[in-house]
Amino acid sequence: FLNCDNGTYDAWYWAHPPQYMPDNCNLADVEEIRKYKAMQEEAENIRKALEYAVDTELIPKNPAAKATLPKKQKFVTSYYNPEQLNILLEASKGTELESVIHIAVRYGMRRSEILGLRWSSVHLDEGYITIEGTAVPNAGQVLYSDETKNRTSNRSLPLTDEENAFFCTVREKQESNADTFGNCYTHSDYVCTHKDGRPIRPDYVTHAFKRLINKAGLPDVRFHDLRHSFATVYINNGGDLKHLQEWLGHSKIDTTGDIYSHLNFRSKIDMAKQMSALLTTVPASDNSDNSGISEQNAVSAADDEQTDEAV
Repeated sequence: FLNCDNGTYDAWYWAHPPQYMPDNCNLADVEEIRKYKAMQEEAENIRKALEYAVDTELIPKNPAAKATLPKKQKFVTSYYNPEQLNILLEASKGTELESVIHIAVRYGMRRSEILGLRWSSVHLDEGYITIEGTAVPNAGQVLYSDETKNRTSNRSLPLTDEENAFFCTVREKQESNADTFGNCYTHSDYVCTHKDGRPIRPDYVTHAFKRLINKAGLPDVRFHDLRHSFATVYINNGGDLKHLQEWLGHSKIDTTGDIYSHLNFRSKIDMAKQMSALLTTVPASDNSDNSGISEQNAVSAADDEQTDEAV
């Protein structure tokens, strides 16, 4: 994301834990994977770190001193409507992506959160799941962590009776597969696994998802767009941005608003209808009874208008 040399990129790379770096990441990819506000923060950190290196005579000059950030681009989401989501859910049944897609569509969770979900975080009796782990690609391998993307990503979501039954079915299938595969079965605590028990990898989800939607005749979207689909359906049906922020685990409501506020058109329609109803129920003034407001009220009204203009 910086127009600078590889030395600066190396400094950025080693300053970050590998679980936050995508597989085969390079300088050209960074602009695509970091949100603009995060880019600004990272750029400033790089400049400060390299300036310190100059001050301590580790390097002769700061290669990031004249680096520039790209212009902020308006983020436009791609998403499926409810009919398309139902088609996807039906198409995934019986495949090894069934549990992954079900959780993505029903909960809007990130891919890393879905693949990092453990049975120890699924509380069937209490009726909720806890998002507290991730599985992310790293240099051709998968790095499993007990930490989420940020503090607010660590959250609890409710289990409806339908979702409770779904997770029970997934567990029963795993137990049945364990009996079938015997010693060849890989025992783990992960919810989303292949039939032989191996945890499903992020790269497998990406490629298998593309094949599945092509076969189902659905529009070409990214797997992450299922998260946007969840949010879009919720907002378009009168959902609240604050509640959505908490559900999705966004650290700031600004993030939720930047992505989804333009979709919240139904609430604007409701507001317009409410105002229309209020204004049309006000009785017309009778000039014989109210020839005008008093001088005192006129002054007060004028003062109010000046105050409104100043706010």
